[in-house]
Amino acid sequence: MTLMGTSTNLVIHGLLLDFEGQGLRFFDLLIVGLPVTVVGLVYLLLFAPPLLPGHRSGEGEEEEERPRDFLSELRVQADFPHSGKTVREAGLRNLERLYLIEIRRGKESIAPVSGDTRIFTGDRLFFTGVISSIAELGKRRGLVVDTGTDLSIVGLKKGTNKLREGVVSHQSSLLGRTVKENRFREAYDAAVVAIHRNEERLEGKIGDIEPRAGDVLLMVTGNSFDQRVKRHRDFYVTSPEGKEKFFEDDRTGWCALVIFIGAILFVVSGFLSIFKAMALAVGLMLAFRLVSPEEARDMIQFRVLLLIAGALGIGNVIIESKAADWMAQELMGAMEPYGVILLLVVLFGMIALLTEIVTNNAAAVIMFPVAYQISGPIGMEPIGMAILVAIAASASFLSPIGYQTNLIVYGPGGYRFRDYLRAGMPLTFLTGVVTVGMVYMVFM
Repeated sequence: MTLMGTSTNLVIHGLLLDFEGQGLRFFDLLIVGLPVTVVGLVYLLLFAPPLLPGHRSGEGEEEEERPRDFLSELRVQADFPHSGKTVREAGLRNLERLYLIEIRRGKESIAPVSGDTRIFTGDRLFFTGVISSIAELGKRRGLVVDTGTDLSIVGLKKGTNKLREGVVSHQSSLLGRTVKENRFREAYDAAVVAIHRNEERLEGKIGDIEPRAGDVLLMVTGNSFDQRVKRHRDFYVTSPEGKEKFFEDDRTGWCALVIFIGAILFVVSGFLSIFKAMALAVGLMLAFRLVSPEEARDMIQFRVLLLIAGALGIGNVIIESKAADWMAQELMGAMEPYGVILLLVVLFGMIALLTEIVTNNAAAVIMFPVAYQISGPIGMEPIGMAILVAIAASASFLSPIGYQTNLIVYGPGGYRFRDYLRAGMPLTFLTGVVTVGMVYMVFM
């Protein structure tokens, strides 16, 4: 609903500023964004829950919530009291929500594992099941959850290590390499102890598994994990460590908040541009030592700045090469018999579909020049078309990889790909109807 809501809004703002000489104001998106938000919330709260896991019913009974199965690896040590005994005698056969799926003994792999299979010191036991059961099993004498590093579950009790959960990003550098090859200990001060993948039972050694987008990693972390993970975008940490302080000194935090609100008010009133207001806010925070120069530098989102700069270049290329003009003419020619409203519906649908295939920012960069070329012939204000493109490019509801928040909840929520289609299709439709309707009424 605001210019700062997403990086996509800033990309559209930069393109509009480049094409028209005047970009979006801070609350320009509110006129369409507010109705979309209200309609979306009504749908999500009243109509979407029956479509999602844990609420769908069959023959009047609720579907049982699916537990998340993690793959974990335990090592049999010399003090294991049941060494040489069978799996059944060791009490590892009929565990609650936990299954022994493989035993590795040197280069030998034993799978499937029967109740009469014997266990010896040095064996590596691979279990799949709920993480609470795996953790309980790791408390048995002589069984150690293997991390492949000096970080261990034992350190959790001593307070030297912490247990954290993260979801692998679709743009992660972890993809295409095994857990071992990614060298978690050196890169993150962490060790992967278990992995969960939706709709698939993992098998094999933890270190030999190649992470995929949406995988949930359970990690034992060291003291420098939080600091290191901020420098990477390989996964989203979904289990924050305790309660974070507002600032080391609450008075410092409140001063920073007042400065930020003041900058927003300057922007809304039109007294300063967003660039000047934020530059002033940063200058005041540095002057009052609310942040250090090093902290300010680390907070700069160079990825977003490069994205906006690249978007301007790509947008100009699409315009100058006449590609945008050709696409606009073809689309308007095809939709001419059906009127402007249907043209806008088709344009919204094209952008919403494209954003599921590429990133939302890429969809905005590709389609805004086309939409801009359409706005003139149909008599629509360019700002209206910019708002339509911004909302359509952010309407990523149909797949777990459409947007990073979709992926964050994909694994921890136990969702399946079809859940996004089932709940996301109506939401995309409602978003499109409200957006097209509001843009047509206000900007035509």
